[in-house]
Amino acid sequence: MPQSPKVRVLVLGRQTFADKAGDAKLVSEVVVVGSAEQASASIDLEPPDLIFLDFEMPGASGHQRLERLKKHSPKIPVIGILDDEDLSALSMGLAEGASGFVTHEATPQDIDDAVRVIKAGGTYLDPVRADIMMKRAAEHEKSRNDVSFSQREEQVIQLLSQGLSARQIASRLQLSERTVNAHVANVYRKLGVTNRVEAVRNAIRMGIVSVGE
Repeated sequence: MPQSPKVRVLVLGRQTFADKAGDAKLVSEVVVVGSAEQASASIDLEPPDLIFLDFEMPGASGHQRLERLKKHSPKIPVIGILDDEDLSALSMGLAEGASGFVTHEATPQDIDDAVRVIKAGGTYLDPVRADIMMKRAAEHEKSRNDVSFSQREEQVIQLLSQGLSARQIASRLQLSERTVNAHVANVYRKLGVTNRVEAVRNAIRMGIVSVGE
């Protein structure tokens, strides 16, 4: 079986992870940077094949860094590095454009597996998380069956997940802002939440908003 071509990797994160990436068989070169600004400058100088982004670095959130990287270089896959046990952060990262996630404990073999899957056009999750997400997906499907949303409410949820304001949603759906606010209130009530962030997280967990849309 022919071996996959090696890739050039940029790591926006810790040197310890970069060292392991350097030991991966499918990685030809590793560039380490400490900020999104440095990442953008490095990409402009010599674009990498893949980016590993530490979601747990101090300062701006991983989601903000991911947004900046995807805006700057939308075609370069970004793999998040995240140890957080709360899978909602992972789910939202995937929805925002991440191509997969590994942990800081990833081995060079894990990194090779991630590179192979993502270069083939897939999405990579470490095996433990993948198993947990499959089990939760089954639970969320059952939960979703217990809550009924109208077609219009599902449209509103989807647009909320894209960051649109009530006024923007009203314009998109050709409704009054007052009607949109009523739909939003109904969505919050049915999801048992009080704000947009909680609504989007619950909607992702229940499968109302699909990861990657």
